Amino acid sequence: RIVVAAAGFGAELIAAAVLFWLWRLLSPGFARDLCLSLMFIASVSAVLFNANPLMRYDGYHMLADFLGEPHLRQKSFGTLSSTLRRWFFGARLVPRQREPRRGIFLLYAILSSAYLVWIAVIVAGFLRKMLAPLGLEFVGNVLLAGWLFSMVLPVAGFAGGLIRDTAALPPRERRRPLLLAATASLCLVFLAFAPLPVRVERECVVEVSAAGVVRAPQPGIVAEMLVREGQHVTKGERLARLENRTFAVEKAQAGIAMELTKISLLSATGGTTSGQVQQGQRRFNEARANEAQAARRVEELELVSPCDGVVTTRLLERRRGQFVRQGDEVLSIVADGTRELLLPLSEKEARRIREGAAVKFRTRSFPGVTFSGRITTAPLRLTGGALPHALTALAGGDITLDATGKVFSSQVTHVSRCRIDAADPRLRPGLTGRARLDCGTRRAGEWLVEELFDAIHLDHRL
Repeated sequence: RIVVAAAGFGAELIAAAVLFWLWRLLSPGFARDLCLSLMFIASVSAVLFNANPLMRYDGYHMLADFLGEPHLRQKSFGTLSSTLRRWFFGARLVPRQREPRRGIFLLYAILSSAYLVWIAVIVAGFLRKMLAPLGLEFVGNVLLAGWLFSMVLPVAGFAGGLIRDTAALPPRERRRPLLLAATASLCLVFLAFAPLPVRVERECVVEVSAAGVVRAPQPGIVAEMLVREGQHVTKGERLARLENRTFAVEKAQAGIAMELTKISLLSATGGTTSGQVQQGQRRFNEARANEAQAARRVEELELVSPCDGVVTTRLLERRRGQFVRQGDEVLSIVADGTRELLLPLSEKEARRIREGAAVKFRTRSFPGVTFSGRITTAPLRLTGGALPHALTALAGGDITLDATGKVFSSQVTHVSRCRIDAADPRLRPGLTGRARLDCGTRRAGEWLVEELFDAIHLDHRL
């Protein structure tokens, strides 16, 4: 019987092994990815469900046949129930039953109950993560609530039986049950007021701070690029030179006009009236101001570094000859000590974030290194629905976009920025990872009520 029961998950493991070798032999593509997914499903279901004796599948029947107990589960929970009743009412009212395998039955009942709760939480969390980009995370909450209710219902029935039995006892025999019930109630009240850490975990991306972005102050063509990617620059160092022939012509014309008005002013001071001299002086001042303005616009075509840092823009040599408008980004610089994280947040998460909150994160490029930082500003409302491509589901993130490139649902409504504590040259713009924000503590009762209202989509804060 044990061998027959083992045939089920044994076949699944054989299928998983075959799929593994197919995955190794196939070239990258849909078939290879399908083999990997099926191999994972077959192996995980065999280990966590079929071969696991804590659930009523093949593994359970194998254990029952091995112990010679066809009603293993019923006996285990019956032994647990009688043990709890004996502990609640005392050994005098509930005598101990003689069972040679009492320890095995108690251990099985406790482990089976804990495993079922763990599986329910894991599956519900997986569903929430998968359905969150579609705005359907409440489905996971509903399933978890249903599973927990189905598990709590027998416990509630058992507690109701204890209450009825306690009421049927003589008054002098009720002291022990009432004392234990009062102690359990006080423990529940204490747990409701116990502080729980509040944390928010989100995908994040490293970005350049606003001070490190070099934009074109005037329109023009990139005539010369004086730096390269990865080069360290100092504040005020020349980065690139733009060319605008209109500005050059205007500067030359303004210089000629200033010289002409200067000659006219010098000749007017010889023997003309004071009114003509004042008029010539006014024209000269206007020409000099126009020449200074034209020279300033030409000088602005020389782009300089706004801070000390490292140039991070790729393929700078391809920018040569391109036309840039006023305000367009020409290149970016990671300023020394000014790394920032961009954190997309939902409205429920944004309400917990405060300025100064501690942040710890790991990047996918350096999974063994933990970086730290602090929130610099309170979460801001997301405008336009545009987010970096690195955070989207297509690039390995957890945000789904629609056909126009905007956020698909109300999953992300706010963004927050985090200033990284220590400068690290490994943190390049575009690196993604997972960040955890510590948002203080909250009483367990408040957290439970908040989660309940969130699950039914009621804004209790109103």
